[in-house]
Amino acid sequence: MSEHALPRSPRPHQPRWCWVAAGLLLPLLWWLLIGQQPVPALQTAAPSSPWQEQVLQQGVLKVAVRSYPRPSLPDAPLPPEPDVLDLAYAQWLADQLQVPLQLQAPEAADLQLQEHAALATGPAALHGYGDTQLQLVVLRQQLPRWHPWAPSVWHNWLPRFLTAFIPAPAADATPRVCMGTGVAPAAALQARGWQPVVARSSIHAISEFLSGQCDALAESPALIARLLAQPSWRFYAPLGHPWSAQTAAAPQTEDAWLQAMQRRWRGSHAWHQTLQHRTSTILLEAAMLEDGAICH
Repeated sequence: MSEHALPRSPRPHQPRWCWVAAGLLLPLLWWLLIGQQPVPALQTAAPSSPWQEQVLQQGVLKVAVRSYPRPSLPDAPLPPEPDVLDLAYAQWLADQLQVPLQLQAPEAADLQLQEHAALATGPAALHGYGDTQLQLVVLRQQLPRWHPWAPSVWHNWLPRFLTAFIPAPAADATPRVCMGTGVAPAAALQARGWQPVVARSSIHAISEFLSGQCDALAESPALIARLLAQPSWRFYAPLGHPWSAQTAAAPQTEDAWLQAMQRRWRGSHAWHQTLQHRTSTILLEAAMLEDGAICH
């Protein structure tokens, strides 16, 4: 250092407790300025309805869900069990109403899911609470034959009312498409010129497809991707791209509260978890078919 350089003045020492006090005061200041202001609700209140008031008055939600036996050995059939998706949605609705859930036959239910027709005395939430996207899968060696029927990407950009005017491709036969009950409206497949073969459940549809009763299988893209990742599915391939199975004629409930709940359900974390659980369940059931189990 040069002898003419001025000595540096020492920086004032700031006690560490000053920083600690500042860290404690900042949250308090934030609460005083902002925390006392009303926070907007994340979800708007659902409109009330006579159906909702009736359920609250009786203190229990009675729902009819799909039920079917799981795969088992040929000589050991299992009793029917509720569908995973239907049961989760029904329980979620009961939780929103803060009433217990009770599974009932269609004629005694307040609400009927999927394939059940609407009761004269109550509404029915039929379709729209599951995955509305579908993916087709066919035998890999038959891809050239069914390629003209494959859904293209541009189908998804068309308005819904125009999809019915898409001309069916010329082919030597109309493809038969296996699909589980409640997966999608049959009209969504018929509008594309396909012949839907509706099975009792998704695993029943998979079993019928593997046995050669159908030319293609229609299921959610997530489930198809998991199935095709299995070594036993190496002889199969996806046909086209995923496409929306929603149709303008799809049956929907007219109850305002159920409509609001259905929108809220599809945006909830529980909905995503249920779809993942459904995929894992059907994947396990498909593996049981490889071990000799059958669909009764």
